[in-house]
Amino acid sequence: MTASGLGKAADDNTSLRADIEELKKQVRKANEWKMADSTVHLAGSDTFGYTDRRNSEKGTFSVDSFFPIFDYQFKTC
Repeated sequence: MTASGLGKAADDNTSLRADIEELKKQVRKANEWKMADSTVHLAGSDTFGYTDRRNSEKGTFSVDSFFPIFDYQFKTC
């Protein structure tokens, strides 16, 4: 890479760092996330089994079923 190429890369890097710092300031000032109008909750259940025969060196796990639950709530004013 030439000297002018290295200088341009350094300038790009400096510019990128300045952009990141500006975004950090904007995020700190933003208060929308503190007063969310909606919430998300992820839960669920499953059933599984474990089988091990007598005098066996290894047992086995099995997943029988999985039931994911996704809750979304929107606050109304």
